Amino acid sequence: MMQMTSTQAGAPTSNRHARQRTRTRERLLEAARDVLAREGAQATTIADITRAADVGVGTFYLHFRDKDDLLHHLLEEGLERLREDVSGVVAPMPLARSLPTAIHAICDALFTHRAIIRIAYSSGSFVDLTRRGQEMLATYLRCAIEAAQEEGLASKSIDAPLVADLVSGMILQSALWWGEHAEPAPDRMARQIITLLRGELPAALFEASFQRDIS
Repeated sequence: MMQMTSTQAGAPTSNRHARQRTRTRERLLEAARDVLAREGAQATTIADITRAADVGVGTFYLHFRDKDDLLHHLLEEGLERLREDVSGVVAPMPLARSLPTAIHAICDALFTHRAIIRIAYSSGSFVDLTRRGQEMLATYLRCAIEAAQEEGLASKSIDAPLVADLVSGMILQSALWWGEHAEPAPDRMARQIITLLRGELPAALFEASFQRDIS
């Protein structure tokens, strides 16, 4: 009859400890997300987070150096979840025809993860998070616009990099809006953005503006 080696015997225990460590870390991050979004980064203490996670303060330091380290991981993972949520919807689609669906997916993701936006804003990390998010979004938009141009779906006169930056900035403003308002729902926000991109505002609005500019 074969006997397990000491290494084999210790494997289940090691795996169990690893799973428990992962679960504890996830509890800390989840609790931190809730507390930080509600109270703000400056007002929240490590004790507040461990209390919400129902773990000891000492346990916190087994996973994170300090509150700033936790904030870094929380925001990084939040940005990655945003990217994954949008990619999961857009990836199967032809790039040239994905823009409307992508705008809806981005608005859905920003609304779903708006707690991360509030945390970034209260912690002073909002500018960096927004910059990186806009870079990712603008890169996708530029590729989508260029693909549409290649297929004859968009005018070659469009400056793809410039328009991608402008549109990504407009989309990300919805994150700021939801930081202070519960409405509109993501679908309506996306439709408002698409309306603007389609040029469906009344021409008279721009004619009046033009008249003021030259008077």
